[in-house]
Amino acid sequence: MAGSGFSGHQKKRHSSPAAASSGGAKRLRGGIRQRLRAAGAYVPASYEEGIATTTDDDDDDFVPRGGELPPSDADTRTKAVSPNSRLGRKLLELFCWGDMSPQLLQSLAEAARQDIHSTLQEHGEEPTSSTSQCLRDITQLASIGSYGKFSNKCYSDLMRRVEPNIAVAETYKTKLHFANPAGEHTQEVLLPHELFASMFEHENEAFFRNVASDEGTRTKFWDRMRSHSHPAWENHPLLHRNIKKAIPISVHGDEVPIAGIGKQWSKKLVNVSWASLLGKTETKSTQFWSMGLVEKTDVKNGPYATMRNLWKILAWSFTALWSGLWPLTDHEGNRLGLHGEERCGDQMPGMLGLDEVMNEGSPEDNLAACWRFIREYYRMHQTAVRFRSMSRLTMFVRKTGGPKLRGKAGELRYFGEVLLALWTTYCSNELELHKKITLLLKSNVFMERKLTETKGQTSMEDEDADELNQACSDMLVLQSDLARHFAEHGKLYFTLTSKAHQLQHVWAFVGEDLQQKVQRLASMSLKGNVGPYAVNKMLRRYRLALSMIWRDQRTNA
Repeated sequence: MAGSGFSGHQKKRHSSPAAASSGGAKRLRGGIRQRLRAAGAYVPASYEEGIATTTDDDDDDFVPRGGELPPSDADTRTKAVSPNSRLGRKLLELFCWGDMSPQLLQSLAEAARQDIHSTLQEHGEEPTSSTSQCLRDITQLASIGSYGKFSNKCYSDLMRRVEPNIAVAETYKTKLHFANPAGEHTQEVLLPHELFASMFEHENEAFFRNVASDEGTRTKFWDRMRSHSHPAWENHPLLHRNIKKAIPISVHGDEVPIAGIGKQWSKKLVNVSWASLLGKTETKSTQFWSMGLVEKTDVKNGPYATMRNLWKILAWSFTALWSGLWPLTDHEGNRLGLHGEERCGDQMPGMLGLDEVMNEGSPEDNLAACWRFIREYYRMHQTAVRFRSMSRLTMFVRKTGGPKLRGKAGELRYFGEVLLALWTTYCSNELELHKKITLLLKSNVFMERKLTETKGQTSMEDEDADELNQACSDMLVLQSDLARHFAEHGKLYFTLTSKAHQLQHVWAFVGEDLQQKVQRLASMSLKGNVGPYAVNKMLRRYRLALSMIWRDQRTNA
């Protein structure tokens, strides 16, 4: 997808990204909460039980039970999103990316608080939060769940403090039908057009670094698209438009295991993210997660099919991003309520390989021999990301369908050369069929090497691109021929899937790097939650994570 653009009036507070052709449209008016926040007004959070109280030696950090911090302490609440304390920042970062539970965060913060108290007392200082900003920040984290007394309240207390100050678009909430738990449930989605707009308006530095880049980079990208015939560019709506400010967007969908990883009964999460093809910073900053759906919880067919309705929401959001205008209706065509009505019509801101080696001996013995070879290859070549074990046939053989090896994106990325070395060790060079398989594996390795060599480039040079296209075509022709051969013998080897077709047409090889981060975040959020509620919890943490990243980029600009 391409063509989301932005306006050039960066210095005006209400200036905004818009499609290249939308010229004189009105400027964005943000949501009520965002506009109050931008004006410096205090925006209270809704009341939740379990807000932290204090101990006798922390009078300066007292928070009324039931309560909100007074408006005069708004700065303290803002620092909860990005505390001055390096330890506080690291604890929050680990929490929001799913690497740490709120209970562990609280206990570590409390231990740090006590150490700071002891150090201050040893030097004759009174251990109050006014003595040290770091102490105040750490105390804010240590005090959640009434200083750990109510561990089940740690999460709600922490989110209650940080969420009101997150300058990231709020999630879109809609009712969808689910099979488990059965019935209608609220599903949240982080809409692309909402995130795009809020990033431009509130985090301009992050917007240009992660999404828009500079005019020279955009011009170079589109000039290359126009001068090199690419299937995605034929009859494209942008072909005859001024696209100096247009931003090329890619969308990535995938499944990632989130529970029972490596087991037959593993549970997976279908997730979708988007990215600008111009972003060159780290994955966390440039890949934007939009929605997720836990496996086996959705309604599969009919008008209430869950996944179809989620795609409907994303298509609606990307359409709004393309137009550059806030949508007049929701994804169902109903006029938007109070949250969106004030903005209606206004301009918006800113391959798994299939192979089976057949040797003498039992399948288990052959697998053990292959695994010994793989481990030795890993050791000799210092492979960066490795499979930890291949000790069971269930890693390949499924109850239905042909054999296939599942693994993490990194494990599979570095497995191509291992598989080629393993195959050439055991294959027969006199069999035409084996020669075809060897050529297929060599083409696969060549493509991976070429992508690695050109990592970080906006686009490949002509020679590199031609070589990649030729290798891809060769590999797919060989795979098709091999699949047809084995199908005639009743074997589902080298089966062609939709990914084989997409490989030759998808021209943005980004998105996989985000999967590991989504996996950790989902695994932590799944505890005590089911289906859509786990996804909603993921989004709360993810918004906090984005807010911290953007604040760092603004600070270090």
